[in-house]
Amino acid sequence: MKFINNRKTSLIIMVITIIFSVFFGSHRTLSTMRKESEAIFYAGEDNDGYGIQNDLDRVIDASSRLISIATIYVRDDDKELLDKVNATQLELVYADNIHDKYITYQTLDSLIDQLYYALDKYPLNSAHDQAIITLYYDISEAKDKIGHNAYNSYAETFNQKLDNFPANILSKMTFIKKLDTFR
Repeated sequence: MKFINNRKTSLIIMVITIIFSVFFGSHRTLSTMRKESEAIFYAGEDNDGYGIQNDLDRVIDASSRLISIATIYVRDDDKELLDKVNATQLELVYADNIHDKYITYQTLDSLIDQLYYALDKYPLNSAHDQAIITLYYDISEAKDKIGHNAYNSYAETFNQKLDNFPANILSKMTFIKKLDTFR
């Protein structure tokens, strides 16, 4: 009992308890906000399945079909490009977090553009030519939807909160990171 009756010891215990409470509370609050934004990424704002993941799946599907057609025609140096598109597309399929999906999606988007324009120099039959144009526009439409998805607003709001005091300090101490926006 003498230990608790000591004023200095009591003060130290109180300060440690307050610091722990602040860190634990801020981590819990910030991680809950982050998880809510991540849920919108996967399931959509109204939990209707129309999150960014749905549109990424559309990009993956259309790029798979684009790759299939391109394999018929592509030769020489463009084979390396086709292999990169295929590898990056598979990377996106197996990416397990939003940050990895964001990085891979950015790379895939650039590579798909390169492949689409590389296919201009090959004599495609009319059905494949039309299919490639349609697939490219499907990918562009999905890309546009990704850029306007509600997740981006939630992620920006979350990131702004992390920029404000005291979250700007506490987020670093509790290892809460900003979310990527797909704009």
